[in-house]
Amino acid sequence: MIFTREKGVTILEFVLVLAIMSSIVIIGIRQYQLYRNDVYLQQLQYNVNIYMQALSAYYNANCIQNLDYDTQTATTTGTLDPNSTPTPPPTTGAYTITEAQLRAGGFLTMPLFTIPFVSQYVLQFNPSSDPVGTSPAALSPPFQNGNPAYPSGPGSVGKIYFWKPQVAAQISSVALASQYKNQVSAFCQSTLVGSIVTPCESSPAASSFLVWERTPSVSSVTSSWYWPSVPLTKQFKQQFTNDTFYELNNPTWAATHYYLCGG
Repeated sequence: MIFTREKGVTILEFVLVLAIMSSIVIIGIRQYQLYRNDVYLQQLQYNVNIYMQALSAYYNANCIQNLDYDTQTATTTGTLDPNSTPTPPPTTGAYTITEAQLRAGGFLTMPLFTIPFVSQYVLQFNPSSDPVGTSPAALSPPFQNGNPAYPSGPGSVGKIYFWKPQVAAQISSVALASQYKNQVSAFCQSTLVGSIVTPCESSPAASSFLVWERTPSVSSVTSSWYWPSVPLTKQFKQQFTNDTFYELNNPTWAATHYYLCGG
């Protein structure tokens, strides 16, 4: 009798091959998920940078209300100018603006990425002001020039008033926001109060909003070598277009003067 050996695979061999293929598929899926997540985080940082550039452009166009030299009437709205009429911006809280407003004004033209775990962006300007010097403790009546508004003691002779652009992205969960905070270089986690996201300097409770805040000069990106000198140029304009001694010795002197972006 002749015995022949049949060719084929055993159940053990089949299970072993199946286990190896399953491991490869699982590793591949995990690697793809990590890669996709890294891409989403890069897209989030891109969106934030584009928003910051748009807010900086809006700031430079609206931080001061331009006046006609002859008629002294406003030629631009200057929505961030404290003297803007008919509606001045808030001196506390924040000034919010929408993406639609930025696009309508031509400040935002670049396309943005849609990110699955980001439900909304909140764009706002946070006000900041610093006093400039103090007036002398005592002034003679001729120097007061009959102005009763002049303080009898030391007082501020002006105020540096500016806005800091802030972008906040709402992440799908607080835990995910905590996980991504350092990866996308967010300043803090914050919460939404009404229509305003609490700035990081106010030490907000950690919530689902990731927050970035910059000064307008840092937010603006330009290819020119001139941009690092912009703060010095603004300081020069402020010094030589605002006569503090005239303000102190003029009947129209007021308790507060605003030195804005254009000097």
